[in-house]
Amino acid sequence: MGKYYIEHVDAWMIFDSRGVPSICARVISGAFKAKAMVPSGASTGQFEALELRDHASAFKGKGVDIALSHIRGLIRELLLGQPLEPAILDQKMIALDGTADKSYLGANAILAVSIALWRLAAKCNQVSDFDFIQSYCAGRRCLPVPMINIINGGVHATNELNIQEFMIVPHGFSDFKAAISAASEVILRLKSHLQETGQGLLVGDEGGYSLQGSDPAKVMLLLNTLIDQAGFHGKINLALDLAASEYYDPKLGYRPVDQWLGPKEYLDLVHRWVKDFGLISIEDPFADTDEASWEQFMALSPSCLVVGDDLFVTQSDRLQKGIVRKQASAILIKPNQVGTVFETLNCIALAKEHNWPFIISHRSGDTEDTFIADLAVATGAPMIKTGSIARSERVSKYNRLLEIEYEAMDKGGIQYGSES
Repeated sequence: MGKYYIEHVDAWMIFDSRGVPSICARVISGAFKAKAMVPSGASTGQFEALELRDHASAFKGKGVDIALSHIRGLIRELLLGQPLEPAILDQKMIALDGTADKSYLGANAILAVSIALWRLAAKCNQVSDFDFIQSYCAGRRCLPVPMINIINGGVHATNELNIQEFMIVPHGFSDFKAAISAASEVILRLKSHLQETGQGLLVGDEGGYSLQGSDPAKVMLLLNTLIDQAGFHGKINLALDLAASEYYDPKLGYRPVDQWLGPKEYLDLVHRWVKDFGLISIEDPFADTDEASWEQFMALSPSCLVVGDDLFVTQSDRLQKGIVRKQASAILIKPNQVGTVFETLNCIALAKEHNWPFIISHRSGDTEDTFIADLAVATGAPMIKTGSIARSERVSKYNRLLEIEYEAMDKGGIQYGSES
């Protein structure tokens, strides 16, 4: 890449999909400019990098004026005049922050600038975001299999379901368009079922329907029935995000249903769900502090991916520990959990080194920014989580993947599914 230098850095407040303030940052070099919007989570892991908020009366404490001031002040001063080398600039921002959890400058401030820098470098190089990112990654690009949120519960919906996400995974297809189209057929069947049974069509934070009732087994039975009726048996399977930290009490145990279950009883229930409903992935089945249960569950050799989100929070050191102790078999990747693209790519590289599947993920409070779609393609991610095929902040990522697939047709196409 030719020499380009940072000539301007600024940022302003935007809103995420829940109407909560977030950040958009912009960086400029010559005639090229790029911007990035960052999301926020509701079901957050306690070990995540810190999302800096004002804690003032405005927006119930969720304002971002302090984080914005850091971009317009300290970060701008650091970057102005620097060569446009995103990985190096990310490391400079990490050093400037100087904390383990990005609590000085704020992970939301740093990440907005980080993504904008990587995008700007792609523009200066006159390539796509995923082309530029791939130059830092080992392996082939591919279109990820979508893990599509179809029913919301937990902190993402106002129903009685304690399980946070029920997902459908269209893995048995030859291309992304066919996969996302098949998933849409199942969602339309669910909509018709809800209408015919007199239920409302309310959706949760991630676009999945907010189904009435509190029994997860009945929900999974219904979804499998709809998949079969649509003619996709064996091509679409179920996955869960339990977000178990949200219903865990160290003294009382777990409450995934209408009663408290001890760790052993709960572990047996989760294992039974995997077998009875053909789950191909189960995320955060145990609390992030209940490491013994993670290890006990893995000792049972579950037939599905066991995905760590709150347990690992896109932190390489936590992932390394999980690999050594065999706490899970896959990791969820959320850039805002760690704070820079550079650190995100390092965590992905560690997962690849140990042949761990990794899943690129959105957040429940998201924006129309499509960066994670390009990130998934560039890194050869086997799967992506970005919500239901509803709400524009979710659909924008699917539409970006459809665009990438379409444009690749003139160049011989692009593989759907994992590179392995």
